[in-house]
Amino acid sequence: MTDSHQLPIVDSASSWWRSLDELAAQPEMRSMLQREFPPEASSFPEGSRRSFLKLMSASLALAGATGCDIRQPQEKIFASWRRGADELAGVPNEYTTAMDFAGSAIGLVVQTRDGRPIKIEGNSLHPTSRGATGVFAQAATLDLYDPDRPRTPTRRGQLVSLGRVRESMASLRTQCDADRGAGLRILVERSTSPTVQRLLDRVTSRWPRARWMVHEPFGQDGLNQAGMLRFRSGDRPLTPVYDFSQASVVVSIDMDFLAARGHPACYIRQFSDARRVVGNQDRDASGMVRLYHLGPTPTLTSSKADHSLAVTRATTTLVLRELARRLGAGPKLPQATLPAEHQDWLQRVTQDLQQAGRDGLVCVGTDQPAETHALAHAINDRLTSTGRGVRWISSVQIHPQQAGSDTDALARLAADLSAGDAQSLLLLGGDPIGNADPELRLSEAIRKAEFSLALADHENETTSVSQWTVPRSHFLEKWSDARGHDGTASIVQPMIRPLYQSLGEIDLLATLVEDAETAYAAVRKTWRERLGDGENDERWRRALADGVIANTEFAAVESDATTNGSVEDAVASASSQDVDSDTTLEVVVRPDPTIWDGRFINNAWLQELPKPLSHVVWDNAAWIAPADARRIGLKSGDMAAMQAGAHTVEIPVWIAPGHAEGSVTVFAGYGKPTAGRVGRDTGFDVRPLTWLKPAARAAIRIQPTGNTHSLVSTQHHFAMEGRHLARSGTLRSLRENPQDPEFAHPPSPLPEASLYPPWPNEGHRWGMSIDLTACVGCSACVIACQAENNIPVVGKQQCDMNREMHWIRVDTYFQGSPEHPEKTLHQPVPCMHCEHAPCEVVCPVAATNHSDEGLNQMIYNRCVGTRYCSNNCPYKVRRFNFLDFAQDFIDQPVMELLSNPEVTIRSRGVMEKCTFCVQRIEQAKIAAQLHDRTLVDGDIRTACQSACPAQAIRFGDLNDPQSKVTAAHEHPLCYGLLEELNTKPRTKYLAEVTNPSTTREAFGDPPASNDRQPGEPDD
Repeated sequence: MTDSHQLPIVDSASSWWRSLDELAAQPEMRSMLQREFPPEASSFPEGSRRSFLKLMSASLALAGATGCDIRQPQEKIFASWRRGADELAGVPNEYTTAMDFAGSAIGLVVQTRDGRPIKIEGNSLHPTSRGATGVFAQAATLDLYDPDRPRTPTRRGQLVSLGRVRESMASLRTQCDADRGAGLRILVERSTSPTVQRLLDRVTSRWPRARWMVHEPFGQDGLNQAGMLRFRSGDRPLTPVYDFSQASVVVSIDMDFLAARGHPACYIRQFSDARRVVGNQDRDASGMVRLYHLGPTPTLTSSKADHSLAVTRATTTLVLRELARRLGAGPKLPQATLPAEHQDWLQRVTQDLQQAGRDGLVCVGTDQPAETHALAHAINDRLTSTGRGVRWISSVQIHPQQAGSDTDALARLAADLSAGDAQSLLLLGGDPIGNADPELRLSEAIRKAEFSLALADHENETTSVSQWTVPRSHFLEKWSDARGHDGTASIVQPMIRPLYQSLGEIDLLATLVEDAETAYAAVRKTWRERLGDGENDERWRRALADGVIANTEFAAVESDATTNGSVEDAVASASSQDVDSDTTLEVVVRPDPTIWDGRFINNAWLQELPKPLSHVVWDNAAWIAPADARRIGLKSGDMAAMQAGAHTVEIPVWIAPGHAEGSVTVFAGYGKPTAGRVGRDTGFDVRPLTWLKPAARAAIRIQPTGNTHSLVSTQHHFAMEGRHLARSGTLRSLRENPQDPEFAHPPSPLPEASLYPPWPNEGHRWGMSIDLTACVGCSACVIACQAENNIPVVGKQQCDMNREMHWIRVDTYFQGSPEHPEKTLHQPVPCMHCEHAPCEVVCPVAATNHSDEGLNQMIYNRCVGTRYCSNNCPYKVRRFNFLDFAQDFIDQPVMELLSNPEVTIRSRGVMEKCTFCVQRIEQAKIAAQLHDRTLVDGDIRTACQSACPAQAIRFGDLNDPQSKVTAAHEHPLCYGLLEELNTKPRTKYLAEVTNPSTTREAFGDPPASNDRQPGEPDD
């Protein structure tokens, strides 16, 4: 028998690696990976219990609302649950709603228990969600029950009632009637609500001298600039809507459309369906879409690309110019001189787009400059993909008559207040002072206003200077409406009565301009013509039940971008920056992938969610290329100083494989001076970098400070010794041998003999499959599992000791050089539910055992904490409650509000793990018995399966020959993790299939002629 300590960390056959330390095979890394448990795994560090209790009380405890003399007006709620069952105590009910975020709304179905929302799923009828969700929607229930939300309105720091707030709105209305709104300014966050748009338009029509503006820290500046030049329809800007299912070749220009964060979740489903090999009935696998990516920052989209080229933002535009020139799109441009690597990428893209024709698609990230958008639009027009893979519609976002960028909005507001042109100010959401450049002196300007009111989710820098602060209602507490990415409208209906004395934007605006109408009445008024205004109007009830208002999507609008000379104008006006890469770097500022612009900084679920690719938790960092790190003398965790005008930003660096040389990416949202108990003292403030002009961002000096910071990355936690885990091959290899793809094979023949007796296969035999071709690593499954199964957070210190509690993790593997990884693969790892489970035979109290349906069960009240099962589990998917992560707060009200009553709350000394959502299995079986029918495939959907935007996870009965999971297990691409150990896992994987180009023509030569149809890949 081979000594396990002699096993290589990296499998020499596949050369997959998970980090730069592992690739370098550092002795410390080898020692860490070969330990059965992390150092000090059983210890309780001195002083940590108090900080742990502080964290948990902030993220889990909920105090009662403060007493106030006036509550919200009573109104009927007509929320309709989709299944139509009578509401019974203890029986879950489902209601539809929508979450307005990042420029579009995602349709949701919210499960409530006894009137309290506890779990969120996607609405399959909504075009933006298509039944899936993202991490922010899954974590919304924890935001709802956040104890740090403000509870009562205040005026100059003194508690007041909602009645006093409405009286102030009445006084403001009287004043505006007198001066036609001369001194009124309203600043709102980005929204898609038709009712908010109607009320704001009503403000300016009733009071022509009033002004309202939109501000968002991470808006669509590039697209807005492009829209001001050309992409407009009348007074409204246009926005692109992509359909990746129509494309055979996709070129992403710094657009992370596979992250399910800043872009609609349906984009992942469209792309995965066009990429899927197994179970795609609508598309032949031979037509698999090919993805190219161009941009500076490694993203989930670049990790799925068949060919990714990492270049700086300035070079991105140059490469796209050359692509447009080769395709004959847009203005006549001189030939660019580019390195051989760039030429190779361009040659492949050019040939594929020419062959794809109208099946080719170029998409652009929203923060790219106007020139990039113009060139991409010209290329799509040249390919005639406009109207097929991309169509232009009127923007779904609210839009004032006076157009301008988000930065201009704050500048105009500060100027009006400073000049005395504005005396009354409504700040409806966000933290404009916290996001504004100090040179604008916005804080001083707001203090000059005679009346200022801030509607806020949490206390922030803006609320600290506003005269009035009003708690903002959570979207699960209020009436509103919102539009999806294609314009489809939904009614946002409350799931619960407001926990605190709070109002929504519609409440305030309706009170101001329509004389104390409720939000419900304002929404009904907006949709009166289409949905009626009767209490029991069938059209209204149907809109609530379905979660969408039928036939409200926007029609495509023709754009004249290629006929009015505006592309030429954009290219001519674009400035080119010569960056001295030896002394300066270009900085790219992005919203953090887990806390966004900081609005989710107090959400412990999101703070502890490993960030894509780096797997860092509870922190932000500056990503830098390996070559730049070596040149400057930096390593991961070193503190670096960046000069940003008069400010210096200090932030730890993270060496990111595949990052563009000459560029550094920083993630904003952390380091807030005002935050709740969870978000306080986390991360680093990089706001000065966001205040810089584009030219200044192109030349940032960076140097080490000599200090270090502990960045906690979970990438190597629960490693499995680098065995043959990640399996990937090309479409060409699969087509050469479709019934026996070599890349999906185990490294050696699998053992057949076993000391375990075979389990009977009668009744149900539950199993799961995970399609690595479809999985994009978005981590929606991780948060969905946490919300469903009452999984606690543990904090940064405990994560550093390998004590995180997630029941499913997403491992990331790289292949190739650190500078230019050839492949990146994401692999979700839940419990395998082995037929021959090594954990079961070593438990001295039979706490872990096998059910008659094949589930590897945990009986919590038997577990005595020996951890033998974890020691014997080769997959390292078991989690041990080292501390009382939940028990200390079991009597807190939040446990009655947030927790899923179908799942046991575990205490210290208990082992826990994935259960295949056994509570959902039992609920489906009970429902089938009540309706006197048998279970059918699809009746049971695990939490991770339901949330997955890519539909990469299948679950079902392996004894059902017609089930999708059975078909997946029988597919030639199917394999099990560590199956050479003869554990016979019931969770299996479909090896990843990629579709790289095989172009071999010399640079600049025309592609070889053939009769290949658009969408058919190269042989």
